[in-house]
Amino acid sequence: MRDDTLDPAIAAARTYKGEADYGAHLTHDNFRDLIDARNGGALFCAHYSGARKIRDWSFAAFSNAARSLAHRLSDEFNVQPGDRVMVALGNRDAAIIAYAALWGMGATAVLINPAELGDFGAFVSETSGARGVILAPNQSEHAPDGLFTLELDGKELVDTAAPDWPHAAPARETPAVLIYTSGTTGRCKGVVLDQGNLLINAEATRRLHQLEPGAAHMCVLPMFHVNAMDFSFVTSLYAECKLVLNRSFYPSAFWDIARAENAEIVSMAPAAIRRLTEDKREIGKDAVPDSLRYVTSASAPLSRELLKVFMDRFGVPIHQAYGLSETVNFSLAIPGDIPDAAYRAALLDAERPSAGQAVFGNEIMVTDDAGAPLPEGEIGEVRIRGWNVMRGYDRAPEANADAFADGWFRTGDRGYWRDLEGRRFYFLAGRLKEIVKRHGQTISLLDIDEALGREGWRDVVAVGFPNTHAEEEIGLFVLGEESEAARQSLTTALENALPSKRRPSVIVFGDAIPQTSTGKIQRRALIPKFEAYAESRLS
Repeated sequence: MRDDTLDPAIAAARTYKGEADYGAHLTHDNFRDLIDARNGGALFCAHYSGARKIRDWSFAAFSNAARSLAHRLSDEFNVQPGDRVMVALGNRDAAIIAYAALWGMGATAVLINPAELGDFGAFVSETSGARGVILAPNQSEHAPDGLFTLELDGKELVDTAAPDWPHAAPARETPAVLIYTSGTTGRCKGVVLDQGNLLINAEATRRLHQLEPGAAHMCVLPMFHVNAMDFSFVTSLYAECKLVLNRSFYPSAFWDIARAENAEIVSMAPAAIRRLTEDKREIGKDAVPDSLRYVTSASAPLSRELLKVFMDRFGVPIHQAYGLSETVNFSLAIPGDIPDAAYRAALLDAERPSAGQAVFGNEIMVTDDAGAPLPEGEIGEVRIRGWNVMRGYDRAPEANADAFADGWFRTGDRGYWRDLEGRRFYFLAGRLKEIVKRHGQTISLLDIDEALGREGWRDVVAVGFPNTHAEEEIGLFVLGEESEAARQSLTTALENALPSKRRPSVIVFGDAIPQTSTGKIQRRALIPKFEAYAESRLS
């Protein structure tokens, strides 16, 4: 059933193979029905802080706590269907109960990093129209002004229960999540996802990984982003799996927890994967539980070098995936049943590891600037159409007009496709805004990063910045202390890795590379480092 409340351009991009209605593919039509159906005694969530297990939640205890909290929100704070409430609980078990409570009563969870409750929290509060904020104990002083505050800990929710819900049941089209983009490519925008978006993506993820009830999924990524929220939490609830929820990534206990909980899949990002490979302890394949099928990697590009180092040390394959907040997590992913020959062709032998194949409910197209599809191997913009596409940017008609065109959502990412072993795999080549035109020549910043990575330089970031003489110039930001030896070594690496016309023109050293909480590099934040060269003739 097509949603007539949406702009036609957005509605057209929320179809799959010409169909707008996906209800027949769902086990439950809304979150209230799903939560109420999870009423058994099987283990749903094992919650850890560091190496210590805090508590377990059965499905029944979880659903009871969600209903009880919904009544509390309604009775004490008059939260109504359609209201927006900020949730700043990080990876506490109370966070997923708060999400469930809000969704079950038809309210919207506004996701935010607890560490960003200051100026950014005030921005989110003002632009979203949130009525309140749910946060951890002793954190109310950080809440934006004008909101009700509820300090919440999972311990106080244990053994709470309610037989029913306040208010009428939500619909599939009811907004469930408002999440703000990271701002890596411009001013951050609020992404509105409805209950159906989350549920159909969970169904797609269940199929992708062949998830069976009781399978253990381990989460170390932040629950205030769509990856952990939908892949780890919602999909585990939907597929009746066990969620191993870590309050943070704790490398020294990682393998112990994975073994103790018989983890089958662990959701990670390249930054966390790299930390495991850099563990100084003498651990390797013996530390890996027999239950572990593979690790998934998303949120930032996975290099072929890191993939091989991880597999050589631990013997565990990495399945890369790709998605956006605007498309609820994964639109592309390496499938769980990929044959060995296809895995090798798409990840180990390719110029860069593939982001995978289109997942169920998604259509992918690579286009030229005019929107025409491109043939195999040609780089263009990745566009997505599917049931998981957002309802739009919140209160941002101009942004929506830019993002939706010809029945597709424009991702702003560059990519290409190849047919390998009888399957179509997609590869990402950076953001459109990660392209620099220097003296009219188009140069990819991501290609520079990857070329230096192959030379052993990991902590470097190519940056485009305005320049009077070249229109745009390329600088290289290097993490570490400047020295003549380091500069000479890097210059040699650049000469080995890149033709002269594609090399950075200036090198700057510094003590921090700005990243989002999921490890995505924020190139724009580094542009001021090169302001001194705006008038210089460099190339």
